[in-house]
Amino acid sequence: MPYISVNISFEVSDDKKEKIKSALGNAISLIPGKSESSLMVGICDRYDIYLGGVKKEKAAYVDVKILGKASRESKKEISIELFNVFEQLLDIKPEDLYITFGEHAEWGYNGGLL
Repeated sequence: MPYISVNISFEVSDDKKEKIKSALGNAISLIPGKSESSLMVGICDRYDIYLGGVKKEKAAYVDVKILGKASRESKKEISIELFNVFEQLLDIKPEDLYITFGEHAEWGYNGGLL
């Protein structure tokens, strides 16, 4: 079960959030074995983002967490897709989008541990 957390520094309409959610659903399939059907997405707007002590007015931080491992090539592909999505939908330039990946060996779900 992948989880993508998105923090955006400015207010985003519900319509744009829906488009982001759908785009993330498409992007996660770039990691073999992952799909939108098991993807959980969290979107938080009006989130204060600071870099070097300076508040970023138009930026986003995306954290992609997966159960298991993904190849560097898959992470590179999804990164490129995310840079495109956020620039197209929210006009966030690549230099103002930050992406991290977390790979987890264990994941609690449905009353148990996977």
